[in-house]
Amino acid sequence: MMWTPAIATLESEAEIDPVLARRRPISIICWVIGFFAAIWLFGFTGAAAIATLLYSKFAACERWPISLTLSVPGWLFFFGVFDYGLKMPFPTGAILEWLPVSVTNSLAALLG
Repeated sequence: MMWTPAIATLESEAEIDPVLARRRPISIICWVIGFFAAIWLFGFTGAAAIATLLYSKFAACERWPISLTLSVPGWLFFFGVFDYGLKMPFPTGAILEWLPVSVTNSLAALLG
């Protein structure tokens, strides 16, 4: 009796809609550009909170409680370690540079 290997049946993968295949990379590129715009506008620390919240809500389609539950502790960790603990010199956002000096000083005192 001769041994013959079992021939596995190849299952064909489900076809991805070409429109969806084009839409996904475009969406990712737009989110990356949006992250850079948020960093430029709000500074790195502010953009970490805003971009994470917006991405989890709109791109990942999470509900508000989940989005806030993920974003707020993530931002607190980021702020606590890098900004407060390690004193990393992140640039300020363009919005803070456009504001009058008195408002900028008040915000800087508020944020620590």
